[in-house]
Amino acid sequence: MNENTKTLAFIGAAGAVLMFALATRPSASLTNSSTSDVGTLFFPDFHDPLAAKSLDILEYDEELAALKPFKVAKVNGIWSIPSHENYPADADHQLAEAAASLMDLKRLSYVSDNKADQEVYGVVDPGAKDLTAGATGVGKRVTLEDGQGKVLAQFIIGKADAQQPGVRFVRIPGQDRIYRTMVNVDKLSTNFSDWIEKDLLKMNVFDFKELVINDHSVDAVQQALIQRSRMTLGYENKDSKWNVISIEDWAKKGWVPDPLKPDEELNTQKLNDLKNALKDLKIIDVAHKPAGLSADLRSDKNLSEDRKAMASLAAHGFYFAKLGSEVELFSNEGEVIAEMTDGVEYLIRFGDIAGRGKDEEKKDEAKKPDEKSEDKDEGGSGASRYVFVTTRFNKDLIAKPELQPLPEAGPAKPAEDAKPAEDAKPEEDAKPEESKKPEGEQPEAKPPVKEEVKQEGGSPGGGADDEAARSETAKPAEPAAPEAKQDNAAKPADAKSDEKKAEPAKPEEKKAEKKSEAELERERIEKENKRKQDEYDDKVKAGEKRVKELNERFADWYYIISDATYRKIHLSREDVVKKKEKPADEKAGENKEGEAKLPAEPAAK
Repeated sequence: MNENTKTLAFIGAAGAVLMFALATRPSASLTNSSTSDVGTLFFPDFHDPLAAKSLDILEYDEELAALKPFKVAKVNGIWSIPSHENYPADADHQLAEAAASLMDLKRLSYVSDNKADQEVYGVVDPGAKDLTAGATGVGKRVTLEDGQGKVLAQFIIGKADAQQPGVRFVRIPGQDRIYRTMVNVDKLSTNFSDWIEKDLLKMNVFDFKELVINDHSVDAVQQALIQRSRMTLGYENKDSKWNVISIEDWAKKGWVPDPLKPDEELNTQKLNDLKNALKDLKIIDVAHKPAGLSADLRSDKNLSEDRKAMASLAAHGFYFAKLGSEVELFSNEGEVIAEMTDGVEYLIRFGDIAGRGKDEEKKDEAKKPDEKSEDKDEGGSGASRYVFVTTRFNKDLIAKPELQPLPEAGPAKPAEDAKPAEDAKPEEDAKPEESKKPEGEQPEAKPPVKEEVKQEGGSPGGGADDEAARSETAKPAEPAAPEAKQDNAAKPADAKSDEKKAEPAKPEEKKAEKKSEAELERERIEKENKRKQDEYDDKVKAGEKRVKELNERFADWYYIISDATYRKIHLSREDVVKKKEKPADEKAGENKEGEAKLPAEPAAK
């Protein structure tokens, strides 16, 4: 081979290498066309987060090899979660925040146009038709729409960029190009509990008064109720202390008292955990009750007469049983009754293990110990459970008003008896009163004069004798005018007569004053008692209204709680009662006794 042939061979080999290099160049290599849109907004027409009326999130759970759809939208004007049977969502503010986090998304940098890289960067479309079980690299597809169903924003969120915190790989569905962008995925949660009202029971722990724990189970096969124990415990909010009202165990003949033994005490830690778990009752999912059952709960009808309702209840672990003449609803795993000072009684009944809501439990178990949620106990079975929640009103839980007794009306009677004495004045006192009336004042002595005439022998039937008597008594009144003219001369005499008249009235005035004081005191007590009674009546009305509102809220749903929450609330006697701990001084005494048994010499050394 000559030199020219060698040269041509080398050139050919170099060309082949170049062609191979171009064909296999890294997909992240930059070109003008791939970088022209870097720095621009993904959705420039989306500029109003309040325009978003629905959020649809679809993600693929690789561990369970299943799709997880989640949607929040306005249904009939109410924010709801269609993916969870239209359960009411607390989403007005939250959806606006989620929409705002997507509104200003920018293409920070170009990554790849190669479809094969989608799995590498975790942006495979979870809604793809060719997606198969065991797929990897599947992303989270997010879609925002307005009220007319117009897409405002849609993209697939992939893995996080390990080199840039907060940055993720994304792509738009239907396009192969992959970008980096800054996106807050915390606002795009698919956890049901993140989108609902956190305070399910709306329970104020400062109103906590009593706790009733009915520990029983239902044998559905044998159709038997297995009673174990029932405990009623009181709670004092002032000093945060629990006390035993009653503890009973079931025997063949019925309930038998089982009080605390001398070496036993209440496990306050367990009871406080139960109280706090009720206050912050967390639900992980829901199941819709049949319409008939919901309506019966609202109207407080006898559910045992509705076969459809009974079938639904039994399917979730709740059964009717007849105790004596009463038919009562019993749950598969007991119940807890929380009694509040406002008259509200919460009934939490525990049913069967739920077939839904397990995904969250399995995920939680898969976390590392330091990643587990605070309310998750170690060693949990992960089985979620149905609970049936209702409320009822108990008037006796509201403190009755302490009404002050009214004073007896006896002391006031003498003042009332004094009135006739004023009218029955002696005749000699009545006539001067007529003669000394000031000018311009009409005489008011006629009624007494009539009485005097009658007393002096006037006939009840009237007639000429009465007319004569009236004319005689009227004559002395005529000179009243001349006497009035001599008023200046008569002043000393009048003053004396006034004093004489005032003197006999003083005892009567004192009696009137005493009567007024008694009446005022009685009125004061009556007003205070009325205020207390009205306040009590208002509390009763408020409690009844609150129970109605809460039952309206609970009527449509079976709730699903985690196993960890269930085990905090569902307590037996063994959980509530524990052995007493020995006081510190006794423990110290035991240590001293143990030290005394040691040989003296080693101790000296």
